[in-house]
Parts: sequence; C-alpha cells; structure tokens
Amino acid sequence: MNVQPHLQMDNTTFLDWIQGREERYELAGGRVMMMTGATIRHGLIVGNLFELLRARLDRKRWLVLTDFGIDVRPARSGTPISWSISTGQRATH
Repeated sequence: MNVQPHLQMDNTTFLDWIQGREERYELAGGRVMMMTGATIRHGLIVGNLFELLRARLDRKRWLVLTDFGIDVRPARSGTPISWSISTGQRATH
C-alpha cells in the first residue's frame, strides 16, 4: 500500500524535495507517492543479486547499486529508456 501525501510537483521540484528524506517516494503522473518498505525475502534476493553481480563484474568499470532512483519516463520517440551504468561512462539511452 502506498501512502499519498497529496503533493503534486514536476520532476525538478521532486528531485529537490526528496533530498535528505529518509522515507522512499516516487513521482507518478506528477503526484508524490510514499513507497512502503520491502519484505525480508525481497531484501535477501536483492542482497544475493548484489553479491553475484559484484563478484562477476569488473569493479573498475561497473558500479553495482542496490538502492537508487532512476527516471524511467519514455523517450520522446515513445521508446522506453534502457540504462547501463558504468564507472567510466555516463548512463545512456
């Protein structure tokens, strides 16, 4: 269940607003939505994936993260954005 603080804002305002907050939020259609915490099972899965990826990827080139935000709005063409995070390059679409 998501808690809705009844706030509406654009992406730039949201990114400024969310800085330093302990709770997790997402912006959906201009509305701020508070996200619930994950289950223990979800935490274990995330931890296992983190360990597996970190053990297999070159740490000088790749950065493995478990908790971060990402802008998944569709590109202007309507094609979803795909991300590749590398320490040597910026994320591209």
